[in-house]
Amino acid sequence: MRNYLAEGKKKSTLDPYRVSDEDAYLVNERYDNFKLDKKILKNSVLVNVSLKEAEISNCDFSYSTFINCYFRGAKFRGCNFTGCKFIECNFRSATLLDCKIIYTKWKETYIKREIVLANIPSAPNLAQDLLISLRMNASSIGEYEDSKYFLYQSEKLSRLHLWYIATKYSSYYDKYNGWQRISSLLSLIRSYIEKYLWGYGERPATLCFSGGMIVLGFSFIFLVIEPKHFGLGNATPNLFDSLFEAGKVSVLTFSGNIPSNLPPEVYIKIGTLLTLESLLGIVFIAFLAASLHRKISTRRD
Repeated sequence: MRNYLAEGKKKSTLDPYRVSDEDAYLVNERYDNFKLDKKILKNSVLVNVSLKEAEISNCDFSYSTFINCYFRGAKFRGCNFTGCKFIECNFRSATLLDCKIIYTKWKETYIKREIVLANIPSAPNLAQDLLISLRMNASSIGEYEDSKYFLYQSEKLSRLHLWYIATKYSSYYDKYNGWQRISSLLSLIRSYIEKYLWGYGERPATLCFSGGMIVLGFSFIFLVIEPKHFGLGNATPNLFDSLFEAGKVSVLTFSGNIPSNLPPEVYIKIGTLLTLESLLGIVFIAFLAASLHRKISTRRD
């Protein structure tokens, strides 16, 4: 064990008859099928401790560090893990019921998302911080689906927190001034744009849908500005055919091939829009490539 972790700590055990044992450290201990209740072990360090199939109830481990601990099948009920760090631990088949896990940090630790979600704090800002840590942890052990799930949930809670700030949801949010509320509202709008425009870079399908909407939107604009060129000004106009012709111009432009056969008078009217759509197409391709690379590189067969 690193020396700095043991500094100021005293060697201890999980003796059930010693209720309070703060600032302790436990190394290479095995307590499989063990029962422990109302133990106080604050600011402690546990390294290579096994609690397989153990039953731990109403214990206070706040601000402790767990390194390479084995909790497979363990049952934790009403325990306080506030501010704890879990490094390279194993929570497979473990359960946490009514446990406090705010301000916790997780690294290379195996734990099912259902276990932590059942104990997530009610305050959106605290829950968001927890989900961010869990997202990084899930990525570190290759659980990319869980990582994406934690990302979506943390962004959802972030929007809720921003909305509470903007609307002064309760007296807790009185500490935010007017500019902070306006800033929160702008951040909320940006978060929704990121969600529906490109799915935080995690959903290529969302990005493709947004690209299609951009192409369709420019098609309508071209049709409104130059209806005659696209056949809408004929004696028997056909909206579908005219939109199809405008759509072809929009698709070519979005893909980086601005049509060169447009009449000069038409190009004068929509030339700026063509350039803008072409630039958006370049950005779209870059975003799509990054999103696809991220999805493929994190694929698990």
